[in-house]
Amino acid sequence: MDGYDPTAATGGVDTEGVCALAKKADRVLVFLGCSAEESLRAIQNREMTIPAVQAELLHALGEYRSKTVTVLDCAHAVDMSFATDTAALLLMSVGGEDGAEALADLLTGKACPSGKLASTLYENPSEHFARLKQCKNAEKNKVGLFVGYRHYDSADIAVSFPFGHGLSYTTFKYSNLKIGNGQLSFTVKNTGSVAGAEIAQIYLGKAESARLRPRKELFSFTKLFLRAGEQCRVTVDLSLVSFYNAETDAWVREAGEYTVYVGSSVKDIRLTKTFPMEGEAYTPCEAKSSDYLQTHSNILSDGYVADVKKPRRPRKHWVLKTVG
Repeated sequence: MDGYDPTAATGGVDTEGVCALAKKADRVLVFLGCSAEESLRAIQNREMTIPAVQAELLHALGEYRSKTVTVLDCAHAVDMSFATDTAALLLMSVGGEDGAEALADLLTGKACPSGKLASTLYENPSEHFARLKQCKNAEKNKVGLFVGYRHYDSADIAVSFPFGHGLSYTTFKYSNLKIGNGQLSFTVKNTGSVAGAEIAQIYLGKAESARLRPRKELFSFTKLFLRAGEQCRVTVDLSLVSFYNAETDAWVREAGEYTVYVGSSVKDIRLTKTFPMEGEAYTPCEAKSSDYLQTHSNILSDGYVADVKKPRRPRKHWVLKTVG
């Protein structure tokens, strides 16, 4: 019994039947999502919602929310408004031919989840994108560097699941952040009772900058596999702190004070530290970040043309040392 008619647009949920089954169950598994063909069609039509009948099914189980686990299998970003109707949510996008086996391992605890979001997921995206489209059609949609999390984080926009977010069956503690000799280092410890992996993320920001910058930009990251109680010292080379100067066709570094943010996502920052960096001095640019953050001033501003080059950055070098 599927619990709903997948061919129905709405009203195809057997509410009485699914609730009767949920009442008897220790845990309720609800599978939502779209096929590859449906995802492609949704992307082409700019649709960002799961099928309405699926949302109805999950909402019908509201009385059993505390024991409901939802698995979302979808190849495109969707409106996450339905997440309030479930106690836990597992994202399984494009699992491949071994996806079912991997899913079973995760749900039963044989494997520990360790993935992190490479994009931002939020509620009511249709309204947000309608406003962006309005600005774009009026040729008043400034973006520049403020794409994705750079926009949301800099503009203090609340989102459901931020860039870099991901939960686990264990916990991780960050500590002992040090900066010196052109490097930063910190310790990550698995403080839970099971083995797991953490993706440590390093963001950099420069408040007093002559260049237009987001509040935080992802500088580097690494995935650490740690047994229960094990810890690892991570060292990051800061010599790659730079930006691409289109005028000189070169990577350059702005002198001054920078802030490093180390954490589990762009919003879950565990360690911060401000440090000086040698480099070049620049004349402040006239652009304002508010012109790029979809504010009232952006809508009223003049037209904007961006000529953006995307050169390849040199690869980052990590030094990982298991401490204990």
